[in-house]
Formats: sequence, structure tokens, C-alpha cells
Amino acid sequence: MIKRSIFPVGGEPPAYPGDLKIMSQGSGVRLLQELLVLQEFPVLVDGVMGKGTLGALQAFAKKSKQLMDECLNNGVWTYLILPMLNCLVELPQAKSLEATALSYAQRHLNAGAREIPPNTGPWVRLYCGGKDGRPYAWCAGFVSFCIRQAAIVHKVRGVPNSLSSTVIANWGKRQGLLVSDAFGIAPGALFVVPGKRGYVHIGFVKEQLGRSIVTIEGNSNEAGSAEGIKVIERVRLLSTVDVIMGYSPEGK
Repeated sequence: MIKRSIFPVGGEPPAYPGDLKIMSQGSGVRLLQELLVLQEFPVLVDGVMGKGTLGALQAFAKKSKQLMDECLNNGVWTYLILPMLNCLVELPQAKSLEATALSYAQRHLNAGAREIPPNTGPWVRLYCGGKDGRPYAWCAGFVSFCIRQAAIVHKVRGVPNSLSSTVIANWGKRQGLLVSDAFGIAPGALFVVPGKRGYVHIGFVKEQLGRSIVTIEGNSNEAGSAEGIKVIERVRLLSTVDVIMGYSPEGK
């Protein structure tokens, strides 16, 4: 089901919280409820295993063709975290760090990585070093995480591990990599969105289409917000962004 070589790459999946049953309480139940919400089951995230949570869990087990009685088990748990597990496997080394990072970003996109508003949930904690909550706009955390995964595969250093778009953009500027009105952008380059004070958003360039770019970005939505809810693929005008071109140390 899951091909493992170096596993996990870049971060740890949520740990099994035990055989939770009706009226169990605590952080393990809250995590279970978050994962059920991410599977489109509208349970209340309150840390209490009530009839609603148990019913949703049993429905998920049935949908996943996993055996379950009155409590959570390892088999059902594995299927709950499977989207994240599939993002933490070692991918083949592409021709550049940027290309491998983009492959990881695509995998997170395909997995449906998203938050539980505002800026909470297991995906946000994966990208933000275990932190979540309203202050943790996670677009830079997503970019840093995917590049860190790629750097492990390539055995090199990537961009600074940061939750700040401005920190990463300023690093690119010091390296002579940050450009405006870019052309000939290689897949896996980073775009940054300027704001009144620094940069307010960051993501990956998947493809350049003339004066536009196809992107993969976290904490965004169809409108391109820097406070969206998911990893998304969308199109942006090049005139609205700066680009960090070629951050791989192999290319310097």
C-alpha cells in the first residue's frame, strides 16, 4: 500500500492515539475528530468521543473497508492518516532540487492538504513545526517543508526553514536570486507576493505561460488569498509577483 524507503521524509505523521472509545476524552480524540473533518465528516472538534464522533468513525471504517467494533484501531487509523503518509515517502531524485520540491508539492496537492479554519489541524502542524492556530499563516511553512523534503533526497541544503514569506524572499535577494518581471522560469522556482511591509505570500511555480504562471501554493484559495484554507493549483499574473530563480546549491 505504501512504498517506504527513507520514511518518513521531512516530518512525522500523527501518532496513533490508542484504542479510543465512547466517552474517551483529550488531545487524541481531538486529533481523531480533526482527521474525520478532513475526510468530510462534519463532527464537532471538542475532544470528547460522543455518539456523533463514534458514528462518523464507524462510517469511515465502513467506507475504507476496515473492520471496527466500538473503538478505534490501528487499521482504521492508518487509513485516516494515509493521505499524509503518502506525502512523507521518499520520491525519486529529479534533475534539480527545485524539480524534486515541486514533485513533493504536487503530492501534497493531490493528497488534499488543507486546514481546519482558522489555520489549525494536522496538515498545518506538519508544515509549522507542530504549531497551529490563527497566527500561523502556513504558506511559507508549506514551501519550506516541501523543499526540506527535497533537500533530504538530494542531500543538500535548501532555502531557510521559515514560516515567513519575507524571510525567504530576503534570503533570495541576498543570494541574487530574487527578480521582478521574470522570464524563463524553471518549474519549482518560488514566487512571492509583495505587500505593504515585506512579502505576504509564497508558493511554487509549476509552469510559465507567457505573462502568467501556474502555481502550487498553500494557505490559499481560488481567489489567491494569502489566508485561504488549502494547497491549491491556480494561475497568477507575473506582474503581481517577484520570483526566486534557482535556489538549488547544485546550480551555483
